[in-house]
Amino acid sequence: MYDRDLFWSQNNKAVSAYLALLPSKISRVLRLHYLEHYPIGEIGPMIGKSLSTVRNYHSRGLFLLNELLVKEG
Repeated sequence: MYDRDLFWSQNNKAVSAYLALLPSKISRVLRLHYLEHYPIGEIGPMIGKSLSTVRNYHSRGLFLLNELLVKEG
């Protein structure tokens, strides 16, 4: 498991490189939440998706990031 706080506090180039490996709809939710500091509840209306869809993208994105970071060791 990766250290979530450490990951998001890294420079934007490193974080952006990982986000670019994810599907765009998922990376957009993670970017808005973690890099631009929007609450999950505000992201849905911004991207035209329901709260449950945003939560799904968020959790799926964290899972996929974990998989990528575990592979890299």
